[in-house]
Amino acid sequence: MWKSVKAKVWMSFVCLDWERERNGIVQRLSVSLYNDGGMAVRVTCATPIKADKSRFERSFEIGDVPRCYLKDDESLDTLFNHVFFNGKAC
Repeated sequence: MWKSVKAKVWMSFVCLDWERERNGIVQRLSVSLYNDGGMAVRVTCATPIKADKSRFERSFEIGDVPRCYLKDDESLDTLFNHVFFNGKAC
């Protein structure tokens, strides 16, 4: 289940972040909605590496995604999977 972890509102855009844990992997979905265009979306997956107690992270992003309603876990899952499998590594 996704939980909202951060929301910031500026004059020209809004940033929303959700997070969940799946099988020890922390997944984060960050969406920036611009007043005059689409969305920029970044997903991050982080997993602890037991040998050195650090975290291994992989991030992917897509800019100018058409706006969509993010109203439930299913819509967040769909957007996360779209960016994870089709986004550019960053």
